[in-house]
Amino acid sequence: MEIAVDDFYDLTGYKLALELRDLKGNSAQAILTATDLIKDQELLAIVSTSTCQEAAFLNEMDDSGEIPIVSLATTAVKPVTRPVKAQSIIHMGQDICVQMRCIAAIIDYFKWRKVTVIYEDRNSYSSDLSIITLFSDVLQNAGVEMEDYSAFPVLSSVLDPKTTIQEELKKLIDEGSRVFVVVQASLSFAVLLFEQAKQMGMMDEGHLWITSDGITSLIDSFNSSVVSSMEGVVCFKGYFLESAASFKESEDKFSRKFQ
Repeated sequence: MEIAVDDFYDLTGYKLALELRDLKGNSAQAILTATDLIKDQELLAIVSTSTCQEAAFLNEMDDSGEIPIVSLATTAVKPVTRPVKAQSIIHMGQDICVQMRCIAAIIDYFKWRKVTVIYEDRNSYSSDLSIITLFSDVLQNAGVEMEDYSAFPVLSSVLDPKTTIQEELKKLIDEGSRVFVVVQASLSFAVLLFEQAKQMGMMDEGHLWITSDGITSLIDSFNSSVVSSMEGVVCFKGYFLESAASFKESEDKFSRKFQ
């Protein structure tokens, strides 16, 4: 965001004041903070990772209807049913339906017939269960069974995040899960999840992890130790296959792992 503000200044000569607030996925705090910001007469726009539902709620807080809300979050599965002011909410996130179909196509190609879905339950106005339902339907159409789905609590809501993740992963190990799809996670959760999975042998031969674009886009923020723990993770971002050669290499690699 800071780079974007600098670029805007270079292009236009106008200097924007950027207010950064890390709300750690707390929807209630996001609403309160946005309400305070809206009272600022000089506020030009709100840019956030708000879901469609959250953005619609923020929109209702602005009586003037003059402050645009730019949502960077992945497009919600279900359209917002709340009436919103024309052109006041701008969605910039990718369509998660497309991502789910692409991931399902990859799973189907390699003939993996059972997968376990993992997501961080943000306990917000988000449509977490709708995403799970959508993905289950997409997988079913591809002849793949969603063996289980695991909702991990937000790290800030537990006293011992590492132990909590270890306990949840242990359950998945006991169930015999081998192919995991992480559809939603914050940076801090993703880092801890992959570190613990590595330590518990869940990145060894015979296991595979797939992440959605929302997580893959955070990889640049990972340090080298975290990246090394992600061996065996297929990161979905844009196009999975860059060339026929890379596809064949991936196919051979994953085929050997699951023989």
